[in-house]
Parts: sequence; structure tokens; C-alpha cells
Amino acid sequence: MLVKPDCIPCLLKGSLAAIRVSTDDPDVEKSIAADILNIPEIRNNNWQILSPELYEKAITIIKHRSGLYDPFAGLKEKQNKRAMELYPKFKARVAESDDPLMAAVKLAIMGNHSDLLMFENSSDLANHIDKALQANLPQDIWRAFKEKLKKGKTILYFGDNAGEIVLDRILIELIRERYENEVVYVVKKEAALNDSTMKEGLQVGMDQVATLIGNGIDGPLPGTIISRCSREVQRLFKGAEMIISKGGGNYDSLDEEDSNRSNIFFMLLAKCYPYCRVFNTHLFSYVLAT
Repeated sequence: MLVKPDCIPCLLKGSLAAIRVSTDDPDVEKSIAADILNIPEIRNNNWQILSPELYEKAITIIKHRSGLYDPFAGLKEKQNKRAMELYPKFKARVAESDDPLMAAVKLAIMGNHSDLLMFENSSDLANHIDKALQANLPQDIWRAFKEKLKKGKTILYFGDNAGEIVLDRILIELIRERYENEVVYVVKKEAALNDSTMKEGLQVGMDQVATLIGNGIDGPLPGTIISRCSREVQRLFKGAEMIISKGGGNYDSLDEEDSNRSNIFFMLLAKCYPYCRVFNTHLFSYVLAT
């Protein structure tokens, strides 16, 4: 999805959060903010760019000016630690559900609350469980999702945020218990906002339930552009019979892919009005879409 007007305040909010953890010098904060406002696509009113690409430009500026490779390392560790503390509770709620697979999918989508842009105003993930389990998913997409699982092929799973990755692990554990699927879980090669990298994947033991790989993208892109991924990821994407894409950044970029688009299942929260229009739903609703 190309940049929409709604993306600009989100970009500035995320950038400001990154600037504040990178420096406490007000003059430096203003200088970095000015550099971001001078990104050519913003200055020249160019809307022909993907939202994750615009974020990448801002993150690159912040990293270069601050000298910090991963400004949100502390936040990501905190998000993962809290989610792992809740792991037994999440597992129990899935196990006791009438439909554990659907419950695991809903909780995986719930994990998308662990977004940097929502973090200041979001409550603990535990407070969202009941609402998540009551969410409605489109039955036609749900049936297609289950049919894909029954084929027993490799699933290519594109992860999103720290914290959220723990809910992904629970879903993957259930899939592997019930079906013959192997799962390849893809994290970011470089730190981008609070997206999971190999470090966060290992922190929550994702390597114990899936093949854990980096996407191979050089640059802090909070999304997935297949042409920029490693040859391994490109090969897996081209041949995958089932692809799960978590979060808005991955949706914004993978929705633009022509190759193998029909095998992608998008799982995310509708966090902004452009998503509400695309998915014909209301703000913060749970989305399972193809």
C-alpha cells in the first residue's frame, strides 16, 4: 500500500519516540526532526512510495545522527519479557477454548498491539485477551486458512513486532501439533522500530518451534519487499503454498507483490482509517484477509 496522508503523523510519532531514546539534547532533537521533515518524498509531496520505505528513510536518519544501531533494544527486550511472563496464561486460554486453532489465530492477531506507535497508549496484552477471543473472523477466509494447513506443506511466516512474536510462537506450536507443516519464521535482518530481529527471535525460543531466518534486507525497513530479500527468502516465497504475513508494515509491502499473492494470509489489527477502508471494517478490529 502506498503512503496515505494518515501515514505522515504516524511517521512523525514513531520518529519522535526514536529521537527521544536516542538523545536528550533539545537542539539535536530539533535538528533530527528537521532532517526527517526534509525527506524528499515529504517535501515534494510524493505519494508514490510504500509506507515502510518512508519509515526506512526516517529510521536511517535517526540511526546515522544518533550512532545507535537499535534505539528500541530496551523496549523490545521489555516487550518480549512481559509476553513470555504471560506465555502460560496465553497457552491455557488457547487450550481451554472450544476451537483452540481459532483462539491461537486471534491471540496472534492480538499480539499486533505490541506496536511502537501504540505502545504509549496501549495496555498490557493480558487485558486484551477476552476481547480478542470474542472477535469475529470472516468465515470464508477462515475455511481457506484451515484448508491450507491440511495440505502439510511448509509455511512461510513473516513476523512483526517484539512481544507479538510470543503469540506467533503459540500459534506455530499448535499448528505443528495438529498438522505436518514445517514453519519458516522470518525476522528482520536489521533493527527497524520495534520489529523482531534474530536477537528477539532467539530470546523467545522461536528457533525451537520453527526454522528462524533473517529476511536479508540491508536497511531498517519495517516491512518486507521480496526483491530486496535474500535469495533464500525469495526462493521460499516463490514456492510457498501458504504464507502468513503479520502486521501493517508487512501488509503494506507484501500486498504490492505480484508473485504468489494469492497464497498470502494477512493477520493484523486495523490500526488506521486506510486499513478500515481496505478491509471494510472498524478501527482496531481483528483482520484475517487474503
